[in-house]
Amino acid sequence: MIDHAKPEGGIPVSEAIATAKAYVQEVFSDTPIHDVMLEEVAKSEDQNYWLITIGFSRKEHKKTSADSLTEHMAGITSMSALMLRRDQLLERDYKLVKIDRHTGDVVEMRIRDLGESLQ
Repeated sequence: MIDHAKPEGGIPVSEAIATAKAYVQEVFSDTPIHDVMLEEVAKSEDQNYWLITIGFSRKEHKKTSADSLTEHMAGITSMSALMLRRDQLLERDYKLVKIDRHTGDVVEMRIRDLGESLQ
């Protein structure tokens, strides 16, 4: 069940989630990102912060030696263009956004390593 209650002098989790999503989209505004979604929510051990994991997808172009050769060729044939597109994959990124529960301010954003605990 989602805790919609406002902590004493603080913001509800729904507001913190909206803030985290907006913050991630703003920070990555120069890079097209897709499928921005809530992944996890927790409170810090001291109960002063919302720890919100936001996941999103973005294209990552992995340059290969074939790409370098293709770049130097005069004109790109449809076959070589298809080869370039093959290496453009959507990768999923996860960011942990730490939000002050009392002010609603974003305190930090960092890479969320899925192998470690939120705390």
